[in-house]
Amino acid sequence: MKAIICGRRNFDIDKFKEKYPNFEQKLINIFKENNIDEEVCGMAAGADKYGAHFAKKKGIAVKEFDALWNNTVSSKDEPVSLGLNKLGYPYNKLAGINRNKRMGDYVKNNGGGIIIALPGGSGTKHMVDYGIS
Repeated sequence: MKAIICGRRNFDIDKFKEKYPNFEQKLINIFKENNIDEEVCGMAAGADKYGAHFAKKKGIAVKEFDALWNNTVSSKDEPVSLGLNKLGYPYNKLAGINRNKRMGDYVKNNGGGIIIALPGGSGTKHMVDYGIS
């Protein structure tokens, strides 16, 4: 089975572990109970990167899915909605959503899995909603 660990980009694992000192042991137990053989990572800073680091530390494979922010050409699988970043350059505003869908589809088509949602926002909610539909 696969596991997706997701949450906000500014997720601070050290502060989280201060508040929940048994968190990593519970995460280890979840991985063992669900026979997790791969962590599916969205490659964003914060919770995503923590999930990859945790899995690698435990000897679990990591499958990486980048958000394609620079993809400005729409396809049937990857729609594009153009926006301008702070520097005025175009980017795909749907890149995070598209990545979440690729991750969810990968898990669904490769034995299924679980989502471990750490504190997050609308992207985390989308991952959970899409991943369990």
